[in-house]
Amino acid sequence: MRTNRKNVIRGLAALILVLPAGYCANYIYETQPRQRIGSTLRLDSVPASVRNAECESWAVTDVATTCTFDIDPVDFPRLTTGWRFTAVLASGDSYGYAMGPKLGPKFAINTLLSVKNPPEFPHGGHVWLVADARRSRVQVDYFKE
Repeated sequence: MRTNRKNVIRGLAALILVLPAGYCANYIYETQPRQRIGSTLRLDSVPASVRNAECESWAVTDVATTCTFDIDPVDFPRLTTGWRFTAVLASGDSYGYAMGPKLGPKFAINTLLSVKNPPEFPHGGHVWLVADARRSRVQVDYFKE
């Protein structure tokens, strides 16, 4: 097969179109965990100190999302403003409070805030917010049937 000028120009044009699309997809993918954290916790804005965030949605017929992240402990109370959480005695580790995939490094639980079967979930579910003793490592588990 002979390479002609027309094919080279088409290839370059395709490359010029594909590279920006790849960049945009990467940008959207990188910001997605912050958006998921904000939506699952019903926050107007996600604290700027949230970092190292990972999220995974894993259910097919239900809405199920698990997110883990680091946060400045001073900002932790801002995570609790979107739901009426109830403090629950907690023990164990973060993997024990993830219904889906185990994300991020496992950490010991010191805080468990829970919303069980809120009215917005007519068929049941929960929102769990767990944190370590410093409240600097956090996991959100969101399950809506």
